Amino acid sequence: MKNIAKTESGIEVIAPTVHLNGTGKADLLNQYLRIRGALWEAQRTISEGSPHGRDYYVQDGPEEDGEAVRQAAIENRARLLKLHEIEEEITAILINISDQGR
Repeated sequence: MKNIAKTESGIEVIAPTVHLNGTGKADLLNQYLRIRGALWEAQRTISEGSPHGRDYYVQDGPEEDGEAVRQAAIENRARLLKLHEIEEEITAILINISDQGR
């Protein structure tokens, strides 16, 4: 039987099962807390490095007026959303582990 954790947005992920022959509950929680912390740090760092027009305007042709930085911002936002989705999955796994016995 699979141990399924569900994110707030309804995505289902398989979570580890706490049992006598497996990794201890505290160790699992610590591992996933470290993962989530690293994701938070990555999100913060990417946000701080958001595209700035001064770094992109030289890429635009005469009729593009800011297109390069707009595209870079769209791509940057997509990266942040991917990390947020992963963070949601990790949080769902954390909650699942926390709710298990032992």
